[in-house]
Amino acid sequence: MEKELSRSAYIEKRVTRLMLWLFLSAGFSLAPLFVNYLMLREDTSFTSVNLYDRGELFLIAAVLCADSLGRLLRLKARRGQLASLFATICLIAAVYVLFASSIEFGLVARSLRAGTSLTWMQARDSLREFCGAVAVGLGTIMFERVED
Repeated sequence: MEKELSRSAYIEKRVTRLMLWLFLSAGFSLAPLFVNYLMLREDTSFTSVNLYDRGELFLIAAVLCADSLGRLLRLKARRGQLASLFATICLIAAVYVLFASSIEFGLVARSLRAGTSLTWMQARDSLREFCGAVAVGLGTIMFERVED
């Protein structure tokens, strides 16, 4: 019974950590988009893509991946091949999304400075990279040890 209770406490702590990271890191990182929404919502030509058509999600994805990399690099080593494989996958994904979002933002920065917006496909890519960064972040949080 005691072991079952400790297992449920472990799961509760794990879910709490996931929800806190999702709310605080991923949720609060979207604050610029919320402000953008407040400023643009009354515009008759407003669409949801207007929230992130200036490259904000590329920058947010890079920051979330940098957070994941920092967490992965400070982790205490876990034993087992599956844990090592999972950590390696998270590390590779974090580096990939970090570089992809940074490079892609760099490619569109000149046109953004000129006052244009991202194309629909570039905006879609920024949304994909943000979702990838959130997935990497959640994977990293799942990999971290839950201390008592």
